[in-house]
Amino acid sequence: MSELNAKNSYLAQRKPRSEFGTREEYLEHELQVMAPRRWRPNLPFRD
Repeated sequence: MSELNAKNSYLAQRKPRSEFGTREEYLEHELQVMAPRRWRPNLPFRD
């Protein structure tokens, strides 16, 4: 993995649950770190 990918990886950006006051704050942070691409078109023959 390149150095740039290492800095932007999930493991590099995530924080333990104990750093957040509420579960909602923690889950919101997890979604930002994961950065899901929800509305990407589903193209055939691409995984």
